[in-house]
Amino acid sequence: MSKMYSIEIYEGKKRWAAYQANTPFGTISKGDIIDPAAWVDGPGSHSETAFEVTEVVHLLWDVSVIRHKIEVYVKEVKWTRPT
Repeated sequence: MSKMYSIEIYEGKKRWAAYQANTPFGTISKGDIIDPAAWVDGPGSHSETAFEVTEVVHLLWDVSVIRHKIEVYVKEVKWTRPT
């Protein structure tokens, strides 16, 4: 069964991550920092690398039930996790 909510994270045209859920994702806004440390194929192996959100796009469509997809566009930035 398809999930009602999905989120995809892009750097340019490269999709870094995609997740689906039955409940809405938390709010993501321009300027937020996303720490990719848990992503297997992401830049998380570099402890000083993160993504800054540059744009958020919401897509809504009805296929017998409303679906909500969020596309988050990011740029790589230098960042150190707060201790």
